[in-house]
Amino acid sequence: MENYYPSLEFIRNRVAWVNQAAAGTVCGNLQMELIDGNENRGEYLFLCHTTEEMRNVIHTLHGGSAAIVVDQAMGSVANSMFSEDGHAPTSQLSLNFHRPMTAGEDLLVWVRIVNASRRLIHLTSEIYRQAAPDKLCVSASAIFFRTGKE
Repeated sequence: MENYYPSLEFIRNRVAWVNQAAAGTVCGNLQMELIDGNENRGEYLFLCHTTEEMRNVIHTLHGGSAAIVVDQAMGSVANSMFSEDGHAPTSQLSLNFHRPMTAGEDLLVWVRIVNASRRLIHLTSEIYRQAAPDKLCVSASAIFFRTGKE
């Protein structure tokens, strides 16, 4: 597969559709937005709204909630990389935690396309607090597996 990076407009439309279709679910409640990026380099910046319900017992963002955030952002890119006849569910997801985040705050999520073949898409992601955009909180890597027609 030749390097194909989806346009900002295409991803923005897909994210808006997911927010509407998933209303009332965990992913829909994130109200993720594509706010910037460089489609020539395969880099995309999302804004994600977390809620108090995403906290753990020490009132920081639960690690599982952070996984949902990066999975949703990376999945938005992965699912935008080919026509509507296929989907790209997560095959592998790995997170490293660097700093705590507070549930209820807005997060900036960078997604970068590392490599894509006919079946597999490798992406990386980083989460920063919007209030401290220079301090890395989470780094992640994922593999998405393309399903559907070839």
